[in-house]
Order: sequence, then C-alpha cells, then structure tokens
Amino acid sequence: MTEAYREVVEHEQARWQRQTRRLQRVEMSARLLRWLIGYRDAGAADAASLAEAAQRHALWGSYVDWARNTLLGGEPRRELADAYSQMFAKVREIREKQNLRFATLLRDWIAAGSRPDGVIPIERTLDEVVAPLASQLPVLLLVIDGMSFAVFRELVQDLTRQDWFEIRRDDHDGVWPGIAALPSVTEVCRTSLLCGRLRQGQASDERAGFAEHSALVRACKTNPPPVLFHKDALQSGEETALAAGVIEEISSVRRRIVGVVINAVDDHLLKGDQLDVRWSGEEIKVLPMLLHEARAAGRLVILVSDHGHVLDHQTQQRRQGQDSSDRWRPSDGAAAEDEILLAGDRIVMPADQRLIAPWSERVRYSMKKNGYHGGVTMQEVVIPIAVLSARHDLPEGWSEPPVDTPAWWFTPLEDPVPMSVEPPAPKKRAPRKKPAGMLFDLDREETPAAEPAAAATVAGSPTGPAWLGELFASPVFAEQKRLGGRIPPSDDSIRKLLLSLTEQGGKLTSAALAVKMQQPAFRLPGLVAAIQRILNVEGYPILTRDEASDTVQLNRELLWRQFDIEGGE
Repeated sequence: MTEAYREVVEHEQARWQRQTRRLQRVEMSARLLRWLIGYRDAGAADAASLAEAAQRHALWGSYVDWARNTLLGGEPRRELADAYSQMFAKVREIREKQNLRFATLLRDWIAAGSRPDGVIPIERTLDEVVAPLASQLPVLLLVIDGMSFAVFRELVQDLTRQDWFEIRRDDHDGVWPGIAALPSVTEVCRTSLLCGRLRQGQASDERAGFAEHSALVRACKTNPPPVLFHKDALQSGEETALAAGVIEEISSVRRRIVGVVINAVDDHLLKGDQLDVRWSGEEIKVLPMLLHEARAAGRLVILVSDHGHVLDHQTQQRRQGQDSSDRWRPSDGAAAEDEILLAGDRIVMPADQRLIAPWSERVRYSMKKNGYHGGVTMQEVVIPIAVLSARHDLPEGWSEPPVDTPAWWFTPLEDPVPMSVEPPAPKKRAPRKKPAGMLFDLDREETPAAEPAAAATVAGSPTGPAWLGELFASPVFAEQKRLGGRIPPSDDSIRKLLLSLTEQGGKLTSAALAVKMQQPAFRLPGLVAAIQRILNVEGYPILTRDEASDTVQLNRELLWRQFDIEGGE
C-alpha cells in the first residue's frame, strides 16, 4: 500500500489546487485501511461502561467518522468510487456493532441513574466547565448546534493551526466527553445545556435560563449577568460583520460570560442536497469574527455542541406515527431489531419518559435530508466539550494536553514510529498474490499497533547518527546559533526534528511532525521558524515549510554541504 500511496500523492496532478479534495479522499482511505487492518475488532463494541465507550469514540472513533464521511464527497472515476464504497461499507459494519453496544450501555446507564463518572451530562456543562473557568477568566461560550465529534475534530484541527490551542483540566485523564439529553434533538439538548437542567424549550427559554443560572451568576460576581446571542442577533444588516451589540459585549471588561449559538451545522443537515463540506473556521462565516473579538478581549473560548448527527447514506425511511421525529418515536409498540427502548429521568419527552430510537445509522422516520439526529448512536449522543486559549497565562488547574492523535491517523509516508539510530530490519513475509490495479487491499495481513494509544514518542539515541554529531560540532553551526536569536532552540529539539524528517524521507506534515516531537501543534510553526534561522545558512532552503500543504521538508544534502559535513549514516 505504501508504494501505491506514494505514487498517488507524488503524481503531478495531485499538486493541482483543484485536485486537493480528491487527494484528501485518498489520504482518508489510507488512514481507514490502517485502522481496518489493525483494529478490526477493537473499540466500543467491547467497552465495559458508557464512559469507556464515549471516551473511545472521542479519542479515535471520531477520526474514523471524519475519514469515512470524507469518502462520501464524490469521486469521478468509477473504479475508485467503488473502492471507496466498499471501504465505507466495511467501516460502517464495525461502527454499527459499536453503536449497538453503546446504545445498550446508554440504556443501562439511564436506568441506573445516569451517574456522571467519566462523562459530563449535558445539563452539567455550565456547572462543571463554564462557571469554574469564568470565575478565573472571561469566557466566550460557543454552542455549535448539531456539531458531531467528527465535525469537531476537523474544525478544531483548523483552529489550532492558527492562534488557538486546546487546554484540559488536570484532574481528568484525557478527554471528558459530554452526553446529550434524550431525544437528541435541539429543543431538548440545547435548552438543557443552556439552562443547566433537563428540560424542553425554545430560544427565549435558553436566554432566560442562561442569564439566571446560579453558578454562572456567582462566577460573574458583581458584574452584569451572562448574556446569550442566537442566530438572528449575531450579524449586522449587511451580514458582513458581527452586530455591534455582540462586539460590545465580547470586548466588555465587565461582561464575564458571553454565549453565542451558531446554527451552521444543524442548518446544513436540513438541506436536501448533498454538498461536500469541509468544516473549517472559514466555512462557518461568523466563527472567525467571533474568535478575533475573543482573542482581542483575552477570553477563553469554550466550544461545545448540544447533540451530534448522522449523515444520510443509504438510509431507509420507516413510516411511523404523527408524533415521530427524524430518529425517535414514542414507545407505542415493540422496538425493531435496529431500535432500542429507553426509559428514565433523562428522557425529556414524551411525557411518560419512554422512547424508541434507532441505534443503527440506516434508519430514519422523516423525509430525506443531508443528515439526522434524535437517535442513540455515538455520533448523535457523545458531544465535544473543548476549551481553547490564545493567552500566555492559563487558568489554575488547566494545562495543555499531550498529543493524543491515534497512530493509525498518519499516512504510510509519515508513520510516527519510535525513533532510533538504526531503523529496525523489515519483517519478511511470504509473497501474496493480489489483484492488479488495486490501490487498497482490505484483507492484507499486517501487524497492528496498540489502540487507542496515541502515536509513539521520540525516544532515540542522545547523539543520533554520525552526521548529526558533525553538525553540532561544526563551527558554522555554533555561529548560526549565536545569530539565531536571544534564546535559540535546544540541540535536543533540533536533533528530534532532523531525525523525524530523515526517517520519513525528508518530508512530513506539521501534524505528524508535532506528534513525533511531542510538541503541541500550535507551537510547531514557531519552533520550525527558529530552527530555520539556524539551519538555513545565507538563506539557502535547507529546512522549508509549505503553508499550502502544511508540510515541513528537509534538504539533507544541502545541509551537509552548507555545514561541511562528510555525510553518511
């Protein structure tokens, strides 16, 4: 697969701007193949608790969904489109098993009283996250209605390439996923989130409940109470800028807590046409403006969803009664094989607190749309809650998390394996026949890594290969470090970067390089720039970073020449 993948990404047409999305589908296919090979039977299907299943979905299942949803964007070549369809079907088969297990755990969790061990019930978000942070620093709460964990992963990757980085509570190991109220629809989940208690309501109820929430009011102290803006109040009449009232509240030093509801994702689901959307800061047009104002005001940004969604792909409409929604119905009969009956205090409606909802992605009760919510899949019920900062100082008890991107997410050309001076000898395998012309072989045998651990860290020799020793002993290197700034990067950082790039043929994406160096992604551009000042003697392009492809590349031969190194490993 590695050689086939290399041929594709290095093809001349892959560099055309108009081919970027097609190349991304190839990359996502390679990632999914690695996941299928290594983790065919792993995941939420064998989770022992709801919290474990939710955390696994947040840590790596969300990446699986991001990748497979990208394959639905459309491919003009029939052979490749068929291959994507086969891969999507194989992934969905596994995810369906995981969703059945999750729905069963969710049913039992609700029946047992919904204890918040390891997860945050959505109605506790204001108490557990927003109020404690607001007591230390001003915050902007961004509620992106309908944002699934897969959309969150794509969106936050874009945001953290800019001025923002994620922080997490020190007393929680890893992610702390939220759990939506049921049914997983806006009038229940968003109102419960913004009022801080399980209830059904509309925008007016949310504004009143948010402003009167006791923990938020206490966090504001003597300042004005929290304020919440919905879609109609966000932009000016020309819709090219934020409304003056929104800017005024975000920039106010007295308004401790500002909340904003963004409907971009939920609105997209309502449409009947299939658009190939890439979720970035630019795609949600009010988001860059809100983040700009928040950064200028020194606010933390709390990014949260009220519920997720499943996309429409080969769904079947099942006729139900008049009271049915997209993906839930009153318990007026027995649940079908792909549905489950849930009962308990977390069921906000109907009044008898009993409902039937599908655990399968394939079922809908309404007309065809881009996507649906209301069911009990992980994609609909497990919600992201993230805190982003652009500040130099962090709130007490919060810090930058370790890199937890799953190892299989990196493509075959940037696999972040443990660093070593001498690479391990390749394992010999008996040759196998495979059909000609197949880019991906889903039945291929390959040794899996442990899941769901993050990619391996850099742990190589303290000295590295011989040419690295020559580099650090070079008089030219010493002079470059003297000229490289008041606090130049350490030799260890330079060594890790050079080893990381050398091991992968001299080129890596910024994301893969950050994992290999165990650096937060938002710090990597600054570190690369500092190392460039040392290595790029007289402006020669020894170490380069391409903004368009977000890759870092090393010209090792030019490095050896400029620093008078004999070369050789």
